[in-house]
Amino acid sequence: MTEEELHGTLRASPLCRGLTEIELTELLGCRFAQIKRFDKGQRLFGEEDRPVAIWMLLSGKVNVGRDTLRGHPVLLACIQTPGELFGEVYAFMEQPRYGMYAQAEAPTVVLAVDQAALLGGHTHGDALVAVLRQNLLTIFARKAYAMSRRLRVLGGQTIREKLARYLVDHQTPDGAVSARPTREELAEYLNVTRPALSRELGNMAREKILRLDGRKITILDQEMLEKSL
Repeated sequence: MTEEELHGTLRASPLCRGLTEIELTELLGCRFAQIKRFDKGQRLFGEEDRPVAIWMLLSGKVNVGRDTLRGHPVLLACIQTPGELFGEVYAFMEQPRYGMYAQAEAPTVVLAVDQAALLGGHTHGDALVAVLRQNLLTIFARKAYAMSRRLRVLGGQTIREKLARYLVDHQTPDGAVSARPTREELAEYLNVTRPALSRELGNMAREKILRLDGRKITILDQEMLEKSL
């Protein structure tokens, strides 16, 4: 990864929002931020490790998961967008261990920011740290809002009710649905099976409540849709 590519990834990250080129260079050169490289299959941290850093993906792919008592792996998240953060909440939770692991699923490069710096443990680069702290608060607020929206959707008693809540939450004034997830992504978001989701979408299309065009969904009958809420 060239320096220009690295700066581009950092600029696109919500953690570095508002930083100047000089501040980005300062971040990469300060002692509380390190670029780390991992081979495929190598763990960035384990379940019993003490949280010490906020992690930002620069390139590659990281799976976050945990093992059951019988050793069965459970996937919690897949981190594959450059600039995406993971493990950031642990900087403020005072947890003695992660309780999950992060493993590289491809050759991976990350930026590890020492959480002590964000909690006031460093005096170097105070202005830079202040911006990072403020951006973290914004990130937490957005994630909390997104989780709140999802919980409202998951509160539906039936697949149709969940789907109706999702569509109303994402529709535009012209009746189109702004989000265009794949069926797999939408089924995962609604916590239902893909076949069950496809059947319900098909039923709603036959009832002229909505129109399907690939991944595009258009609401045709707003009154009927809202009766399912």
